[in-house]
Amino acid sequence: MDKYRCTASSCEFTAQSAKIAYSHRQQTGHILELIGSGSQPSPYPTGAFGQAVLTDSPYQYLLTFTDDHILWEKQTWGPNSSKIPARVEHDQISYSKIKSIVYEEIDLGPTSLFNRERRVWKGWYIILTNGMRFPVTDDGKNGQMIVRIKERMKLDDRKVTEKSSSAISTREVIKEFREVVLIQCRSCGARYQQGTLRCLTCGANL
Repeated sequence: MDKYRCTASSCEFTAQSAKIAYSHRQQTGHILELIGSGSQPSPYPTGAFGQAVLTDSPYQYLLTFTDDHILWEKQTWGPNSSKIPARVEHDQISYSKIKSIVYEEIDLGPTSLFNRERRVWKGWYIILTNGMRFPVTDDGKNGQMIVRIKERMKLDDRKVTEKSSSAISTREVIKEFREVVLIQCRSCGARYQQGTLRCLTCGANL
C-alpha cells in the first residue's frame, strides 16, 4: 500500500490517504514524498525551503521556493478527483516574477453566532507580476521563509542591474573607440575622422 511521508526534518507526519497528505501540505507548506509499491520520485526539488498555496476552485496553485528558482504548480480538481488532482501542471519561474510581498491583517468576523470574539487573519501576500496573490500565514517558520524569499529577490535584482550596467559600459566603450579612429590621406598625409569621404586639404579621395 502506498504511503505519504513528510520530508521536513522536524515533522514525523505520515499518511496512507492522499487526501490527508494534500491537506497536511496545504496547512504546513511541507513537502511530501510517496513511498510504497507505486512510489515515484517527488516532483519537488530537495532544496526547497517553503511553499505558498492559493486555492481558487477548481484550481489550486502552489509555489515551492528553492535557493535557485521557484517551482510553480497548478492542480485541477474535478468532481471525481477528491483524493488526488485530475491534472497537474509544472513550470519553473525566477524570483523576478514576484512583484511585491505585503503584510496584512484581515478581520474575519465573529468566531461563531454565540461567540462574538473576532477572528483576525495575519500574514503576508506574495504578489506575482501577473496579479496572483498567495497568502502566507504569519508564524515563526513562515516568517523565516519570507526573509529568505526577499533575499533571493534582492539577489535577482542585483543580477539584472549588473547585466544592465555591463551592457551600458560596453556601448560607451565602443562609442569612445569609434570617436578616436582616424584615417590618413595617402596624398598629403592629413588625418581625418573615419567616414570622411574627401581630404579637406588636397581634395583627394580618402
